Amino acid sequence: MKQTLTALFASLVLAQGCSSPHAFLRELYPQSKEAQRLTVNSDEKQFFRVRHSEKEGISEISHLVATEEFEEAWIYIPKEDEWWEIGQASWKDSVGVYTALNYSLLELLAGVSDEVIHYHIHPEKTLRKLSTPPLLPGTPPPALTLTEWALPSDIDLYSSLVQSCDVASHFPGKKIRFKVASPAGIVEYAPVKSTFEEICSRDFPKRHRAFRDAVNQTVLGLSFNFTDVSRKLVDGREVDTPTVIYQGDYFSYTFTRY
Repeated sequence: MKQTLTALFASLVLAQGCSSPHAFLRELYPQSKEAQRLTVNSDEKQFFRVRHSEKEGISEISHLVATEEFEEAWIYIPKEDEWWEIGQASWKDSVGVYTALNYSLLELLAGVSDEVIHYHIHPEKTLRKLSTPPLLPGTPPPALTLTEWALPSDIDLYSSLVQSCDVASHFPGKKIRFKVASPAGIVEYAPVKSTFEEICSRDFPKRHRAFRDAVNQTVLGLSFNFTDVSRKLVDGREVDTPTVIYQGDYFSYTFTRY
């Protein structure tokens, strides 16, 4: 699968002479429709792209966090000021809400861009229902609950490691970043470069065992420091001012208020 995607990417670049790969991708994916606003899209046969700056997109994402019940995901391309929807399906159960990704599109977008940012949302309506006890609309969440909502899940962490390794392996010099939007604001979760590079150098089975260990150690480290992380998130809430709220061996978390 990876070789097929990499070969496809190479053929795209050669066909375009590296002049306008994003425009060519728009033609390659006719099911991608240009839209005026970011939305949570339930149609798996169609996805949307929006011409917005990062700030404009975040403003719309904050509205989706407050009003929607399902997750959605996008790739934002800073040089193009363009958002591509990459969520294919979203569902929820008694413990969480999830979205499946259009991974081939994600990898191609990363391959034709110097840098991309993978955004997804944690929707407040569903988080309130899943809280113990459930939080009624309008009831302010406790600080620890707000923090729990704001942080990436273990699945988010694992997925970010897989995506980072794939991009680094197939498209050297390209960069992918990860951000999650919640009622609190935006948390960027970044793999620690030295540790991440060491893990990615391992063969496939050992690499994925190391991914699991990295996620487990991060979750454990957060549990020991959760009160301090929550304090930094709540106290460090100047608008548009990034605040480092956690630094571990495998990940760092930076929080920015809407």
